Amino acid sequence: MILRLTLAPVQTAVTTGFNGIAGWLVGGGMILCGLIPWAAPSQRYTFGVIGTILAVVSLVTSNMGGFLLGMLFGVVGGTLMVAWGKKKPNRGRPVARTGR
Repeated sequence: MILRLTLAPVQTAVTTGFNGIAGWLVGGGMILCGLIPWAAPSQRYTFGVIGTILAVVSLVTSNMGGFLLGMLFGVVGGTLMVAWGKKKPNRGRPVARTGR
């Protein structure tokens, strides 16, 4: 959504400088932050946080974050990526049991 709703063709965005190409860079960065953890799952925390930050930055750089829909998907995807993974085992703490 963020790349789709940048509203400027690539040639126009490049000629206007960083302000014109920022939406393309943020959208491309979000795509990379979503694809890299498939190849390197151990880096999911790093790319989840970076993807979430890029989604929030898209609010300013890309037409209100793809009209808020792209930003919302980016934030949800980034937080799910941070939460993704195996559950850590209990570190030797005894589990309280009720005697029923």
